Amino acid sequence: MIGSLRSMHSVLRPNGLLIVDSRNWEALYRTRPRIMVSPRMTRKDGNKCAWVYVWTIPRDFTEPCRAEIVILLEGRDETLSHEYFTLEFKPFSFDDLILSTVSAGFEVVDTSYASSNPFYGILAQSK
Repeated sequence: MIGSLRSMHSVLRPNGLLIVDSRNWEALYRTRPRIMVSPRMTRKDGNKCAWVYVWTIPRDFTEPCRAEIVILLEGRDETLSHEYFTLEFKPFSFDDLILSTVSAGFEVVDTSYASSNPFYGILAQSK
Protein backbone atom coordinates (compact mmCIF):
# COMPACT_ATOMS: atom_id res chain seq x y z
CA MET A 1 0.00 0.00 0.00
CA ILE A 2 2.80 2.40 0.87
CA GLY A 3 4.46 1.77 -2.51
CA SER A 4 1.25 2.58 -4.36
CA LEU A 5 0.71 5.73 -2.31
CA ARG A 6 4.33 6.80 -2.89
CA SER A 7 3.78 6.40 -6.65
CA MET A 8 0.72 8.64 -6.41
CA HIS A 9 2.75 11.14 -4.38
CA SER A 10 5.47 11.18 -7.05
CA VAL A 11 3.09 12.39 -9.77
CA LEU A 12 1.49 15.16 -7.71
CA ARG A 13 2.79 18.70 -7.54
CA PRO A 14 3.74 20.05 -4.12
CA ASN A 15 0.51 20.65 -2.19
CA GLY A 16 -1.32 18.38 -4.66
CA LEU A 17 -4.42 16.63 -3.32
CA LEU A 18 -5.10 12.92 -3.00
CA ILE A 19 -8.61 11.62 -2.35
CA VAL A 20 -9.01 8.02 -1.19
CA ASP A 21 -12.43 6.39 -1.05
CA SER A 22 -12.58 3.16 0.95
CA ARG A 23 -14.93 0.58 2.34
CA ASN A 24 -14.88 0.57 6.14
CA TRP A 25 -13.37 -2.86 6.64
CA GLU A 26 -13.61 -2.68 10.43
CA ALA A 27 -17.39 -2.15 10.18
CA LEU A 28 -17.71 -5.02 7.70
CA TYR A 29 -15.74 -7.34 9.98
CA ARG A 30 -17.83 -6.26 12.97
CA THR A 31 -21.17 -6.98 11.27
CA ARG A 32 -19.88 -9.95 9.22
CA PRO A 33 -22.68 -10.02 6.61
CA ARG A 34 -22.80 -13.10 4.43
CA ILE A 35 -24.82 -11.61 1.57
CA MET A 36 -25.12 -7.98 0.44
CA VAL A 37 -27.40 -6.91 -2.41
CA SER A 38 -27.23 -3.65 -4.36
CA PRO A 39 -29.77 -1.15 -3.04
CA ARG A 40 -31.09 -0.35 -6.54
CA MET A 41 -30.77 -1.27 -10.19
CA THR A 42 -28.00 0.39 -12.22
CA ARG A 43 -26.84 0.09 -15.84
CA LYS A 44 -23.93 -1.83 -17.33
CA ASP A 45 -23.35 -1.79 -21.10
CA GLY A 46 -26.89 -0.45 -21.58
CA ASN A 47 -28.48 -3.26 -19.54
CA LYS A 48 -30.20 -2.97 -16.19
CA CYS A 49 -28.19 -4.74 -13.53
CA ALA A 50 -27.93 -5.47 -9.85
CA TRP A 51 -25.06 -6.98 -7.89
CA VAL A 52 -24.84 -9.51 -5.09
CA TYR A 53 -21.78 -9.92 -2.84
CA VAL A 54 -21.32 -13.24 -1.05
CA TRP A 55 -18.71 -12.66 1.63
CA THR A 56 -16.34 -15.03 3.39
CA ILE A 57 -14.96 -12.91 6.21
CA PRO A 58 -12.34 -14.43 8.52
CA ARG A 59 -12.17 -13.64 12.23
CA ASP A 60 -9.46 -10.98 11.89
CA PHE A 61 -7.37 -9.00 9.40
CA THR A 62 -4.50 -11.52 9.38
CA GLU A 63 -6.29 -13.80 6.92
CA PRO A 64 -7.53 -12.85 3.44
CA CYS A 65 -11.13 -11.85 2.86
CA ARG A 66 -13.08 -13.32 -0.07
CA ALA A 67 -15.88 -11.72 -2.05
CA GLU A 68 -17.85 -13.58 -4.66
CA ILE A 69 -19.60 -11.02 -6.83
CA VAL A 70 -22.55 -11.85 -9.05
CA ILE A 71 -23.81 -9.19 -11.43
CA LEU A 72 -27.35 -9.92 -12.61
CA LEU A 73 -28.05 -8.39 -16.02
CA GLU A 74 -31.47 -7.80 -17.55
CA GLY A 75 -31.29 -7.77 -21.35
CA ARG A 76 -33.40 -5.59 -23.61
CA ASP A 77 -35.74 -8.56 -24.07
CA GLU A 78 -36.04 -8.84 -20.24
CA THR A 79 -34.06 -12.12 -20.07
CA LEU A 80 -31.61 -12.46 -17.20
CA SER A 81 -27.95 -13.39 -17.40
CA HIS A 82 -25.09 -13.04 -14.97
CA GLU A 83 -21.39 -12.37 -14.62
CA TYR A 84 -19.40 -13.92 -11.78
CA PHE A 85 -16.15 -12.71 -10.21
CA THR A 86 -14.15 -13.84 -7.20
CA LEU A 87 -11.81 -11.53 -5.29
CA GLU A 88 -9.49 -12.50 -2.48
CA PHE A 89 -7.61 -9.73 -0.70
CA LYS A 90 -6.18 -8.52 2.57
CA PRO A 91 -8.23 -5.65 3.99
CA PHE A 92 -6.79 -2.73 5.94
CA SER A 93 -7.91 -0.70 8.92
CA PHE A 94 -8.54 3.03 8.87
CA ASP A 95 -5.47 3.52 11.08
CA ASP A 96 -3.33 1.47 8.66
CA LEU A 97 -4.49 3.63 5.75
CA ILE A 98 -3.70 6.83 7.63
CA LEU A 99 -0.23 5.58 8.67
CA SER A 100 0.53 4.40 5.12
CA THR A 101 -0.60 7.71 3.65
CA VAL A 102 1.63 9.67 6.02
CA SER A 103 4.55 7.26 5.41
CA ALA A 104 4.18 7.89 1.67
CA GLY A 105 4.79 11.64 2.18
CA PHE A 106 1.27 13.01 2.54
CA GLU A 107 -0.35 15.08 5.24
CA VAL A 108 -3.89 13.95 6.01
CA VAL A 109 -6.08 17.07 5.81
CA ASP A 110 -9.55 15.64 6.41
CA THR A 111 -11.48 12.40 6.69
CA SER A 112 -15.12 11.34 6.74
CA TYR A 113 -14.41 8.22 8.80
CA ALA A 114 -17.02 7.15 11.35
CA SER A 115 -16.89 3.69 12.89
CA SER A 116 -20.47 2.87 11.86
CA ASN A 117 -20.33 4.18 8.25
CA PRO A 118 -19.84 1.52 5.57
CA PHE A 119 -17.56 3.78 3.50
CA TYR A 120 -15.31 6.78 4.13
CA GLY A 121 -12.93 9.09 2.38
CA ILE A 122 -9.67 10.76 3.25
CA LEU A 123 -8.21 13.93 1.81
CA ALA A 124 -4.43 14.19 1.89
CA GLN A 125 -1.97 16.78 0.59
CA SER A 126 1.49 16.09 -0.81
CA LYS A 127 4.31 17.73 1.11
